[in-house]
Amino acid sequence: MESTNLRIENWESHEVEEISYSVSIKVPPKDDILRLLPNHLSALKYPWQYRTGLLSSTKHSFKLCLYREYHEPKLGVYIFIENLPESRDIIEIRGIDVTYVSSGEKSTVVEDTMSKFDPPKPMEIPPDTAFWQSTCGWPDHASIIFLILNVVKRKPALIVNDDIPASSFSYNGFVDIKKYFLSEECSDVTIRCGPDSFPAHLLILSSRSAYFAAMFSCSMKEAKERVIKIDDMTPQSVKELLRFIYLGEIDPSSVSLYAKDLFIAAEKYGMTDLKQLCERHLVENLTVENAIEMYDLSQMHGSLVLLNKSKEVILWNKEKFAPDPETLREFTCKYPKLIFDLLQFEK
Repeated sequence: MESTNLRIENWESHEVEEISYSVSIKVPPKDDILRLLPNHLSALKYPWQYRTGLLSSTKHSFKLCLYREYHEPKLGVYIFIENLPESRDIIEIRGIDVTYVSSGEKSTVVEDTMSKFDPPKPMEIPPDTAFWQSTCGWPDHASIIFLILNVVKRKPALIVNDDIPASSFSYNGFVDIKKYFLSEECSDVTIRCGPDSFPAHLLILSSRSAYFAAMFSCSMKEAKERVIKIDDMTPQSVKELLRFIYLGEIDPSSVSLYAKDLFIAAEKYGMTDLKQLCERHLVENLTVENAIEMYDLSQMHGSLVLLNKSKEVILWNKEKFAPDPETLREFTCKYPKLIFDLLQFEK
């Protein structure tokens, strides 16, 4: 295998500027929200923009989305920020903090950090738009919502090939990573899974996964031989893992087949974005038949969203999981915490 002189430019943050924006929204009581949103995934939307700071110089839009997910109100935000290809700076959302303030005899505050997900189906998302969602339960007496949006402007982290003249690159002299997906060109490491082998690139793997970065930064066997053996996945799921590393996407026709395997792999290889993508798909496809499997999966791999959703399906369909005393006894031995939640749910 040929090797080449690749390096990452601007790998560290190199933030040029950082600013926080805020917005507050008055909301009706929880019961009134549910009456306004009578159906699952029905929604109210509130758009806004900013005319000062970093966002004043770029095209952008924000849209708060208050929607119903089964028996609970949920809060999401659609975010579009235009970063033109010719720009040498990237403006992006670093994080969103949300605070629910409840009124009443005793004012209470619930704080949460929003996460980036795909919106629940069939809610649509416009092109080049991100969807951020609050995952905490809706406080019963919430009357005001405060959002703090942390925005940064930074230099992009780009892979540069010092062995090739700038004229051979894509715009601005930087390598298009996508073209190296499953390509032997410049490949300096091989991934083996069962009978199949996949050409890969050490620098790209290391930049996308802390696991691979650690593997090649020490004197492990894989670092010396430049061969990575993966025995806990199928060749097809490894191909989709590499597709996400290089292209940032999963083949739509393969998501249902490999979401579980990729969810587990994302946890192992420290790929939070892939884990969130698979988590969203697993939540959207929860059924009575797979709820227990998803409950087990969420506990093994630390997914609070999947844990709560699978638990909700089980609690609402409890008679199907423990229809008789003997089954209930076995279920209690295996899932004591779940049984406790079930008893609390019945009160």
